[in-house]
Amino acid sequence: AMRDYKEGRDLQPGTLTCAEGGIARTPNFLDYLGSGCEITVSFAVDFTMSNKDPSDPESLHAITEDGYNQYQQAMVSVGEILESYDHDKKFGVLGYGGIPPGAEDASHCFALNLNDAEPEVEGVDGLMQVYASALEQVKLYGPTNFSEVIQRSQMLAKECNKQHYHVLVIVTDGDITDMQPTKNHIIAASYDAPMSIVIVGVGEEDFSAMEDLDADRGGLIDDDGKAPARDIVQFVPYKEAAQEEGGVGKKLLEEVPRQLLEYMCVNRKPPPRWSAPEASPEEQLYVLPDGNWAKAL
Repeated sequence: AMRDYKEGRDLQPGTLTCAEGGIARTPNFLDYLGSGCEITVSFAVDFTMSNKDPSDPESLHAITEDGYNQYQQAMVSVGEILESYDHDKKFGVLGYGGIPPGAEDASHCFALNLNDAEPEVEGVDGLMQVYASALEQVKLYGPTNFSEVIQRSQMLAKECNKQHYHVLVIVTDGDITDMQPTKNHIIAASYDAPMSIVIVGVGEEDFSAMEDLDADRGGLIDDDGKAPARDIVQFVPYKEAAQEEGGVGKKLLEEVPRQLLEYMCVNRKPPPRWSAPEASPEEQLYVLPDGNWAKAL
């Protein structure tokens, strides 16, 4: 009992009832991957004439017995890293800027396996095979437009019912002609799509346009004057990154995990395991911290 010494009488203690509680816990990238968040990956390959005809030894698409060309090197480097995170080890593979078999005009979003309904292939090996096959069938043309492949990826990312995150890898020689529509779709995706865009630059062209699409530099604005809700684009100049310690992998792992966490933070999505039936009693008490906890990571 409690005693009120001033009044000289005993007081009955009250009862404090906790109606709701939780343990604020900041999740990391592995918390999401290890508890059911699915990662999906797709590639979009540049089939414009600025790459030069594959039969030309100077072409960025030239395939020789001396080793992989820069497109192949870039796709293998990125694919081998992302394949370990992809939940089914399959990649969607698209092309843009070329004329696919049976078409009369250039397409800015077509499946390299010529199956638009199911453009996926099995892992890095399948990626290399479908790329080599496409070079024999697709006519290089132009212009270089990114907006359609970004829009397609945005729609697919929004349609999935499970907790997931999509990574679109655009491989290009740097010459883009639909800059403002591309900005518009990037900014739209930053608000409502669980996705990141990795742009890998190959060759020796001017990549300043690619750098302008990376919101790290600021100044990314759509037609209505709206800025991105979060940074979803990462530009990686392949030759430069390949010469650095850690290579392309380091560049990828610097940003994609952070971008996933920022999406989960903004949309208040905890790791699936926290609410799963098999969660431990402690895990069931975990809640996301208030505020922009991903920004501090």
